[in-house]
Amino acid sequence: MLNTLIIIAVLIILLVSIRAIRNKGVSSIAINDAFELADNVHALILDVRTKEEFDSGHLSNATHIPLNELQGRLSELVSYKEKPLLVYCHSGGRSAAACQILKQAGFADVNNMQGGISAWINAGKKVVK
Repeated sequence: MLNTLIIIAVLIILLVSIRAIRNKGVSSIAINDAFELADNVHALILDVRTKEEFDSGHLSNATHIPLNELQGRLSELVSYKEKPLLVYCHSGGRSAAACQILKQAGFADVNNMQGGISAWINAGKKVVK
């Protein structure tokens, strides 16, 4: 029993460590900071949701590249390698994966919007169709 608990504890520590290493270099930012980044810094805003989700409402000036197409369309974003990117999806999961793809491709300033567009809308921020 004690050996099983030790093994479980070690696995949990290992998984947390791996996640921390994978997320290195990606900022996860709150909605107000995301609004500031999009509004004042003029970051590239990248929506990685499906076309149907994007069409139902998105951030103003968002570039739409679904997560499943991102790897094959990185060349479209090459001019933004040294500029800030604000990445979002519905709730933050797909955008976190997109941020990892972007960081691995050499993008310098990648920011994942916490809570995705759901949090954006809940904060009273506007979307466009």
